[in-house]
Amino acid sequence: MNGLFLLLLVALIAGYDIFIIKKHGKKASLSAWIIRSSYKYPSFVAVSMLALGITLGHLMWRMKALDIYKCHSPEITEIINACKAVK
Repeated sequence: MNGLFLLLLVALIAGYDIFIIKKHGKKASLSAWIIRSSYKYPSFVAVSMLALGITLGHLMWRMKALDIYKCHSPEITEIINACKAVK
């Protein structure tokens, strides 16, 4: 469900940008607006990138296998079998 949401969000933004470019030209696109804003407010870019880094770090931080998968999922069974094979 989360992956579908993110995919739809990206598709919506891309569609909006294409619509704006066709209607008003490249200078009205989201990319052009972001580039102009970054030249005008470089500190905003730095803070935004820091926030993005913290957010991605939070989302991709390492978690225990049992915090991610259900107890009887194929992934957990595979981990258990791999541990048994090491003995």
